[in-house]
Amino acid sequence: MYSFWLDLDKTIWNCYDRTGVEVWAKELDGPFNISEDSPDRVIASNGVCELQSGVREFFLKTKNEAHSINTISAGADFVNKFEDQPSYLLLKLLGLLEYQDNIVLQTRELNKGRFLSKLNNKNIVFIDDDPLQIRSSNDYNVFSINRGSFTLWSTLVFP
Repeated sequence: MYSFWLDLDKTIWNCYDRTGVEVWAKELDGPFNISEDSPDRVIASNGVCELQSGVREFFLKTKNEAHSINTISAGADFVNKFEDQPSYLLLKLLGLLEYQDNIVLQTRELNKGRFLSKLNNKNIVFIDDDPLQIRSSNDYNVFSINRGSFTLWSTLVFP
């Protein structure tokens, strides 16, 4: 079975401020509420976060096939404790916590390739949008997929 490790910002969701400029989830302020228009859209006091199309179905399929889903993000802020991090609150509100086996939420200095290599798991599939993190994972022999290499989550196929 595969162990999927997914980044958050620009990988499974996209967040925007009130003017439509893309921001990191950690820049959004609560309270957070699910939009009346879509269960995949969270309204923040200063913006919005939208789950990418097909992500929820990817989570369902992955779990149904007994693979693990894990989050690894360098999107933590320096102020809030873990349970109060905007990214954690968004995962919870979107109903994605129940699919998670592990959540690694640290600050920007996190080297994801190094972290994942220490797990000694040859079945890791790492998905991220950041070319530096992809390069790092390749340097540490962790299989990675650049989020920019596919348009739709439904096109990801795994045996």
